[in-house]
Amino acid sequence: MMDLIISIVSLVGLILNFDLFKSPVGILYYTIFSNMLCFIFYFTVLVLKITGIFNTNRLFIKMKGLVLVSLICTFLIYNFFMVPTGQVSAYDGHFIVSCFVHIFTPILVVLDCIINGKNKMLEYTYILDWLIAIIIYGMIVIIYQHCGGFFIDGLNYPYFNFNIDDYGYLLCIFFNFLILVLYSFICLIVILINRKNISNR
Repeated sequence: MMDLIISIVSLVGLILNFDLFKSPVGILYYTIFSNMLCFIFYFTVLVLKITGIFNTNRLFIKMKGLVLVSLICTFLIYNFFMVPTGQVSAYDGHFIVSCFVHIFTPILVVLDCIINGKNKMLEYTYILDWLIAIIIYGMIVIIYQHCGGFFIDGLNYPYFNFNIDDYGYLLCIFFNFLILVLYSFICLIVILINRKNISNR
């Protein structure tokens, strides 16, 4: 049931956001990236379960962990950094649209992992795989940026850590390094919680 609910909620959030921004470039924002990853994962799992060929294997566990970590980062960064610092003007007057991708979907995924997750299914080595995913995302953004691409509101960067014009290469590299450290820390916390028998399962 959770697979179906999360698939629907994440799809609705994506549709609302693409309709709001009216541009496919929205996919290069981490919020949309993480929510698309979520929809693809849960919809695929749903289809596999319906067809009776679903199997809980190492790839499934890694991908579910990646979706969880990605959406936790989306939730934390948006609600505890971007909102307090006034970097959410794109969602002015569109509170519900924002809630779908920044609150509803992340919370549902966390609940799913609490309700249906198994203790000690996450390994510390998964952090490297999850880091590769966010590094690939950053590289795609940088390639698009250096090819002359533009983002919402005509900016040539999606987030401050890619704002080379104002901060320069060295400071942007430093910003991104800090983000990777923070991301790794969140990954570690998720794994530590999973490896503690908090749910006695």
